[in-house]
Amino acid sequence: MVTPTTARPAVPADRWSPAVVFARYHGPDRLPVRGTSIDDLAAAVPFHGIISRGLEGEILDPGEWQRYAHRLFDDQGDDDPAFARLREAASRHRVLSFLQSTRAAERYLETRLAPKGRRLCELWSVKEGHTSSVWRIAAYDDEDGLEEFILNVARDDVAGRELARTAETMRQIHQSHPDLNMAKVEDIAEVEINYYGEPVAVTVTRNALVRNGVEIHLGRHRQTGAPIHVAIERFLTSHNQPSEITQLFGRVMTPAECLQIETDLATFLKAASQVAPVAVDINDGDLVWDGDHAVVVAIS
Repeated sequence: MVTPTTARPAVPADRWSPAVVFARYHGPDRLPVRGTSIDDLAAAVPFHGIISRGLEGEILDPGEWQRYAHRLFDDQGDDDPAFARLREAASRHRVLSFLQSTRAAERYLETRLAPKGRRLCELWSVKEGHTSSVWRIAAYDDEDGLEEFILNVARDDVAGRELARTAETMRQIHQSHPDLNMAKVEDIAEVEINYYGEPVAVTVTRNALVRNGVEIHLGRHRQTGAPIHVAIERFLTSHNQPSEITQLFGRVMTPAECLQIETDLATFLKAASQVAPVAVDINDGDLVWDGDHAVVVAIS
């Protein structure tokens, strides 16, 4: 069971509003996740393309996740000892399948938005990390129109504790420094889902959406080897498994943009250090560019 830094009651698994209609998408091409209901979805397609935090210390060969992830949650046996070991570790850490991550996001929306009269919610799995799967949410109703935000769904028990801790720190930073370039944490919650017949609490956080935000990565110039900032315009994925990122496509940022990134990041770290010791991992997607400034969306 996930134990966040600050205990919060889990949303009961039997609370659900049939008034909410969901549309589900995944990957950079916003491909629809097939199925008329959550029970129709196959657990293996799509699958999480990034290994979860709890399994990082369980795998010696980095290629094991890509070899086995699409089969990890099916009901087929296998004589491969590496696969059996990975399955056992996934069960022990309560690693979520893509289906279960989707269900956790829906559970949050059912309980938080349905009482407000929301009728249609679009869930788009836009990114994956070791700690959470990231969902862009668009919620509609006839009175208030469109509401957009981000949900982070913890990938496993270890990730849940990390997500709750870092989100709480980000919330404290925002309270002390509301003008910082950081995506505001709007909610930290636990939702309860069915995990192979057992109720399990999953940490979910709601963050403000950074409009037009693209990830910033730190790389090196091919000819000179000098460090460069790259704005990631598209993640290129496997044809057979759209959740598996194989390459990155982007542009080298201008000197003026790089200077702005360095200034924004230094300003954030200086202010945040007054609240708690934090780090920002650029190549883990913790920083995005909104066209004018670098905005922190996650910390470690």
